[in-house]
Amino acid sequence: PFLFYKKVTEKYVPDPRIYRDVAQLRFEFYWAWSLFYSERSRIFLSDARDVHFQRNPFPPADVNMERTMQVFFEDSGRNIQHQLVNVGWIKISRGIDVFRSIKKKKIICSGTTLGGKIAMESYLRGMIQSFDETRCLKIGCDQGHHNYLIHTGRLQWNATETIPTTGISYSTIARNRTTRVQRIDYFAQGEGAVNTLSIFCNDRKPATLRSMGLVDNRTDEVLNFDGSVSPVIHQFDRCLEINGILKQKEADLWSDWKNKTKDVLVGIQTSNLSSS
Repeated sequence: PFLFYKKVTEKYVPDPRIYRDVAQLRFEFYWAWSLFYSERSRIFLSDARDVHFQRNPFPPADVNMERTMQVFFEDSGRNIQHQLVNVGWIKISRGIDVFRSIKKKKIICSGTTLGGKIAMESYLRGMIQSFDETRCLKIGCDQGHHNYLIHTGRLQWNATETIPTTGISYSTIARNRTTRVQRIDYFAQGEGAVNTLSIFCNDRKPATLRSMGLVDNRTDEVLNFDGSVSPVIHQFDRCLEINGILKQKEADLWSDWKNKTKDVLVGIQTSNLSSS
């Protein structure tokens, strides 16, 4: 198969590696695209189908993020060993020894990651290398690679863990200042730029986010635990209440667009009749 086009030869470059599922293959494209950004750029990698933006997820422009990554827990109250799907992904992708070494760590979602260009480009090369090392074909292996790289320190050799700061569960900071991934900030579910809902909603049924005070009654926006609007909500479709709200918003937008389009078409037709 062919993956990349070489402009100099005007030919596609053969890729001798085995087939990759799109969930893993996307990291190859992410990496290629990351090379076009300046070192001062910020990059947000995101799923599409189950992600909804409520605010801008990026920190203020004056915050230097060149060598920083932000990662987001799926549920702060549950470790990897307590979630069988993630247990399987890590065992299959990286083996039993890696699982044992990180099983008490929190689940980090591979569907949303934010950071500066330098850090993100290095992380993406790590994701590609991890696949090449394991050749894991099971859908979900990308989650295993993601947790392996971050929790084992492969991206930050000899890093130190800092105490929690406001809105951040903790950070790991590399002692070597030339490390491309100098800092990783770990955000609990319901804090930071991304609010990942699946496990949280499923574990608390039949309670709803609204009944827990996590939906703004005026705007129907999902809130973080501190009462601020979650910039991004992920896996909203596993949360029936939120899925219903967003489907209604989508229907209203389509209806509004169709009505406006209809008015424009009627106006054009009327204008044409008048001119004739």
